[in-house]
Amino acid sequence: FDIPPRFSIPEQLGPPLSPRVFTSTYYDSEHYRLGQLGLTLRKRVERGRGVWQLKIPSGEKRIELEIESGSRQIPQPFLNLLPAFFRTHEPVPLGKLRTWRTGRLIGEKGTFMAEVTLDSVALIQDNKIISRFRELELELKVGKADHLTSIRKALQKTGAKPKSLQPKIFQALQLPYPLADPEREPTTSPSERIRARLQAQFNQMLLHDPGTRLGRDSEALHQMRVATRRMRALFRAVRSSLDPEWTQKIRKEVGWIGSLLGEV
Repeated sequence: FDIPPRFSIPEQLGPPLSPRVFTSTYYDSEHYRLGQLGLTLRKRVERGRGVWQLKIPSGEKRIELEIESGSRQIPQPFLNLLPAFFRTHEPVPLGKLRTWRTGRLIGEKGTFMAEVTLDSVALIQDNKIISRFRELELELKVGKADHLTSIRKALQKTGAKPKSLQPKIFQALQLPYPLADPEREPTTSPSERIRARLQAQFNQMLLHDPGTRLGRDSEALHQMRVATRRMRALFRAVRSSLDPEWTQKIRKEVGWIGSLLGEV
């Protein structure tokens, strides 16, 4: 949520959480492939303890992985999940954020549990604060999503305004988010629409690649395979508009990936 300048979390929502201060350094590809598709790779330091975190979208939820390490090097298990994003290039640090977090715990015993957190975030460069922003988050810990409806309404009555999900580092650096969709532009040419459709399915392949490699998320595997099938269908539908030699090569490779996923 976006919040007004003097906003505070209503006390009646629940008991306070312990205040926290931590620093997060974010990493991505030079083309922001991770962040643009909703993945987060960062090293967080809190009270001298370093933790590498990787967050991967999975439907309405996220797979959250952590490796405790004080090293400046990205853990190899995380890099093993992300070759489709970095390819032959090295991950690059995007920036460092320092967060002052307060919050409240909300819940009913045996039914649900949620946290409302208020973050004051500063972008740090050369040990100096470059910019600041504040935002409110509501996160379900246990229970069903509809348990949050009344809490969301209560927050909106106090001035909180819902906004789309966006990585904090993108907001701090004022990077464009999400990916532009050329299909929605009324002046888009047919060739640009074809490119946009293919790009959309390629993005779906990328998005579900880490979850597929991880091997825990059957939905990631299924959705990645769906993307390969849709891409091949697009090639068939618009083959007269594409270079035949290029199309044949790409269809063959996408088909190979789809076959491997089908076996699994």
